[in-house]
Amino acid sequence: MDWTDCLSLGEKGRCIYVAPTERQAEVVSDYVRAIIDHSPLLASLVEDRTVSALKLKRQISLEILPANARTVRGVTSVAIILDESCFLSSGDAMTLISD
Repeated sequence: MDWTDCLSLGEKGRCIYVAPTERQAEVVSDYVRAIIDHSPLLASLVEDRTVSALKLKRQISLEILPANARTVRGVTSVAIILDESCFLSSGDAMTLISD
């Protein structure tokens, strides 16, 4: 989907993978990266790759973040994949859900 009409100048939309630890979020990220890599159409959208992010055209980034209320705040998310949510500390879980 093209989100550019919903984003301000300089703003990036993010699809974030959130789990109790970054290591756990990497598991979901690996699945998504494999799906993208095996589809020529999706692979053509990739602009840059880092360990924790896959940057796509149209101002979208797929990123891995730990479930910490202090680190996930302030980003524009177009999608959130929350894994292992039953293992989040109650403070982080409630903040993530309410934000």
